[in-house]
Amino acid sequence: MPGMRLPAPQPLAQVLTNLARERGDRDVIIQQDGVRTSVAEIDTLARRLAGWLADRGIGRGDRVAVWLPNHPVWMGLFFACARLGATLVSINPRYRKAELEHVLSKSSARMLVFSGPDGHTDFGAEIAALDGDALPDLEALAIFRPGDAASAAIPQWPVTELDPDALHATSTPALVAELDDPLILFTTSGTTSAAKLVTHTHRTIYAHMTGCAPFFGFGDGAAYLAVLPFCGVFGLTASLCSLWAGNPIITIEAYSTQAAADLMHREHVTHMFGSDDMFVRIWRRDRSAYAKAIYCGFARFTPGIEKELTDMARAGVPIVGLYGASEINALFAGQPASLPVEERLLGGGVPAHPDAKIRIRDQETNELLAPGEIGVLEVLAPTNFVGYFRNPEATAKTIDPEGYVNTSDLCRIREDGSFVYVGRNGDVLRLSGFLTDPAEIEEAIETHPGVEKAQVVGVTEKGRTRSFAFVITDGGIFDEKAVIAEVAGRLAHYKVPLAIVALDEFPTVESANGLKIRKEVLKRMAQQAVDQSAE
Repeated sequence: MPGMRLPAPQPLAQVLTNLARERGDRDVIIQQDGVRTSVAEIDTLARRLAGWLADRGIGRGDRVAVWLPNHPVWMGLFFACARLGATLVSINPRYRKAELEHVLSKSSARMLVFSGPDGHTDFGAEIAALDGDALPDLEALAIFRPGDAASAAIPQWPVTELDPDALHATSTPALVAELDDPLILFTTSGTTSAAKLVTHTHRTIYAHMTGCAPFFGFGDGAAYLAVLPFCGVFGLTASLCSLWAGNPIITIEAYSTQAAADLMHREHVTHMFGSDDMFVRIWRRDRSAYAKAIYCGFARFTPGIEKELTDMARAGVPIVGLYGASEINALFAGQPASLPVEERLLGGGVPAHPDAKIRIRDQETNELLAPGEIGVLEVLAPTNFVGYFRNPEATAKTIDPEGYVNTSDLCRIREDGSFVYVGRNGDVLRLSGFLTDPAEIEEAIETHPGVEKAQVVGVTEKGRTRSFAFVITDGGIFDEKAVIAEVAGRLAHYKVPLAIVALDEFPTVESANGLKIRKEVLKRMAQQAVDQSAE
């Protein structure tokens, strides 16, 4: 909304304190089991957690890794770090040992707060398998909801229990954070050597929260269903918009289509953000769940469901395409609802922040392009990240001297100034809604004895994108099942290849820069194999 007057930025802990003073009795988090937490209660929890962290030596400039599901304690730790001037390192609950170790190492986190077993993951067992020598900065662990977990099973570090109910009122640590202090680190598409940690400050998160909430229609009577994890930029920024507007965040720890539909009814959900597939599955299960919907924003991940999305839109579901990235904050843009259905279901849209600027650059000539021409999207906005943590080289390649962020996404600008997402400029895969660098999966495969090289591509299987791998072996017996099982033990389940095929050599072509592997040939081979197995 150009010309909109925005409030002066503040450190996030001060924002929460102000909101607690103004509307402390309002529900801010409503859990799946019906437990409700008010704004004032989150503020109190954050203050007590800040004291708890300070008692353990955490202060300004330190990093605290949080490996938890969507829960008030996650949000309390976020605002506790915000008060102390510490940085929260967000870790996806789906991650496993290799991914966890990488993020902890790259971030130099001093503390890790993790969950007890949740029925899907034994977080303690994953931690116990970590190489302590590779994590010299990690000093302590804290377990939330330990259940029957035995902390003694983690010998590398001392483990304490984080029991929010046992935290007593003590003197609240002074708010020492400043606007340009790092507030949170998000992980980019991979978690191996190719991965980077995206740094956002109090200033950039505040800019998104206050500048974008009105664009997406948060306000009186709204209720947001947080199906996306707080650990990701998509889930956190939407939740903070809801908090800023005074709307409840409904969390769902054990996601299922039926559970989401039930919560939509129970809490009169008006706002949701997620994948196209998620919205379609809810539509198939219970169309009436959308009765109160005001804004349903989705990212285009799944091929083959365009017709169902169109049917939903024509039936009155307020569903629109979105665009976002960790570097520029997710919920960066949304398609206007006034557009024809076919146009509003495309990725992209109008930038949500009134001060955001976009342009399109030709990746070959480096020239700026006119509306309608396809090139790489560049963004200048108050919501832009400040750089990759301890990676100045990668930062310099992504942020130009003017402050524009090169998104590496191919887009085109419409005549009205909005834009359309065309595709990813590169080989990054979108798996289960998460951007994933194939190099990460390739590295995991190459650790298996007998595998010399691996190449990973994306295929469509039963309407979803899956990873598919090809390998070159040392000539010995290749056991596909054993390699898949090993990868499954190292990476999140959605990254595990659908299949791994051994080749004598990869298809290649000579280029000006040397021999190049022909990914397009591998993609074609992989898709043919999947299609044939389905016949």
